[in-house]
Amino acid sequence: MNFLITDYVYPIKDPICISQKNKFYLDNPKTEKEILFLKNKIKHDHLHVTHFRLPLKADSQTVSITSLLRLIRKGFNDDKYLCEIFNNHFSAKSYDKIYEFIARIWVIARFNDEGQFEVLEKEKKKMIERGVYSIHLLDDEDPLIKNSTALKNYSHLLSLLINTEKDEYSGNCFISKNSSYDENISYMKSLLYLSFATNKRQKKERSDWEIFPYVKQDLIKTSNNIDNFLNKNNQKTLGYISDLLRITSQQRFTDPMINVVLLTSIIEFMLTRNPDFNRFNVEDSINKQFQLKASLLIYQNDKKRNLLKIKEDLKNIYNLRSIIAHGDFENLKKLIKKKEFYIENNIHILFEYIKAIIQEYIKDPEYIDFLKKS
Repeated sequence: MNFLITDYVYPIKDPICISQKNKFYLDNPKTEKEILFLKNKIKHDHLHVTHFRLPLKADSQTVSITSLLRLIRKGFNDDKYLCEIFNNHFSAKSYDKIYEFIARIWVIARFNDEGQFEVLEKEKKKMIERGVYSIHLLDDEDPLIKNSTALKNYSHLLSLLINTEKDEYSGNCFISKNSSYDENISYMKSLLYLSFATNKRQKKERSDWEIFPYVKQDLIKTSNNIDNFLNKNNQKTLGYISDLLRITSQQRFTDPMINVVLLTSIIEFMLTRNPDFNRFNVEDSINKQFQLKASLLIYQNDKKRNLLKIKEDLKNIYNLRSIIAHGDFENLKKLIKKKEFYIENNIHILFEYIKAIIQEYIKDPEYIDFLKKS
């Protein structure tokens, strides 16, 4: 098994299966090798981060990483396993011990690399012994690449479905964007979120899904629903959508216009069919299908929503998508100049509506297929 780093921090007693079909699990580092890897990465990130860094230790009047950890211990003292981990492993005697403890409670996502990493490690060792240094180039079908990409795709789908941000969600994923060794993981944000969560509250917050103990049960329930769906239905539809969700996440900080087209295409892919071009204007027909079918499903998902607003949102989104896709830059300039127009708002709405449609699809795929063909 291999793993990717998540943005979650919390002790996990037993691995949590998030996909039986794909053999994906959430866990903490267990072997000394895994703990050492995470410890060195956290240490590297803490020493080299330039924007926001808390001291490891400080006096009682200053917020430090140690004080956050103590706050977490106190706030979740009803969790027996968390208390056990703190009692057995937490020590502020040295900086290394603090880094090591954070590594022990970091949440990782495991995937099956089919033993490929060990094979590569052995080959690397042999080559070094011979005084030969080289780079292994892996193709897309290599288990390390193929299965880690599948985990990223699946995690983007799962993140969309468990997020609690509603119309503010922008495609974030619980798999760290910076899972590789040479990029900083967002450890500071994760520790701060978890420490803030120690303030017991009844009201749900938009950030709840980014705090592991708050989202754990929903994560398990949602992943079980996906597994049940995949055991009975074609995997290709959700697989394709998951891939697009990952791609939009990569595009988030480059060009939002690309994301509008990609996200709109997910709804088109799920709900619209090719019309008879001898009888209809193709684009006009798809636009009508897009608005009507998506409106019905989104409203069915939550009848507290305003049906007329949904239809108006979808009309504006498809219009924006057509302007971008056809390179109608004059009309795009006019839209952008409007004070009330923010392209990011359309992206947030798209994510919210796609979430609703996928939830309905997982519940009743036959109905969605019927709707698509109608």
